[in-house]
Amino acid sequence: MTDAKKNFSTIQLVFIQVGLLAVFTGTSQFFEVQWGTVFDRGQVSTREGRLPAEEPGGSVESPAALLAQMYNDPYSDVSETVDVVVKSYENTAKGRVLASYLVWAISSAKPDGYIDTLLNSAAKNGDFNIPEALLTLSGRLDTPSLLKSVLLAGEREKPKAPPRAQQHLLKLSDSLAGLSLTYYGNPQAHMRISDANEVMPRIAEAQVGQIVEIPGF
Repeated sequence: MTDAKKNFSTIQLVFIQVGLLAVFTGTSQFFEVQWGTVFDRGQVSTREGRLPAEEPGGSVESPAALLAQMYNDPYSDVSETVDVVVKSYENTAKGRVLASYLVWAISSAKPDGYIDTLLNSAAKNGDFNIPEALLTLSGRLDTPSLLKSVLLAGEREKPKAPPRAQQHLLKLSDSLAGLSLTYYGNPQAHMRISDANEVMPRIAEAQVGQIVEIPGF
């Protein structure tokens, strides 16, 4: 190849490279302008300041956690409170066994789920009988209502205002004490509900979806 041809090829290559560079530069500037416009319009956010702030989640302490605090409070006698509450449901020797299980679980700061499993397993083994008022449609102990009853007796929960007469659709997890707590804020008002529903002497004999009358005061 002659020198002239070599020089021509070299010049061609340079022009091609310069042309590609110009195209690349122009394209980059185009995208920079276009994306900058998009950013400025807020259509795409790349800054943390433009992201929605996370809402702080409010934490509500569980009944078991509150009872553990009560147990560590020198001015509270949780053992006595549990004993009084359980006796109000079942004043028998086996009722005292239920109280003993519950006091141990509270003193050990066990969580709600653990306490529920512990008490229902003990009841299933025959260590104690589930009080009628705390028996759910599914045949289990209504542990949440039992824990709330202790909190209420220890004045850690405020009673509710007297309700108006209304109706309740039964669920598997319902118990008479639980309904009493829900509507009256007092587990010991369960006899009002029982008396107002003569066809339902025991909630375990009721059916899911059955309507229960909740009398007002």
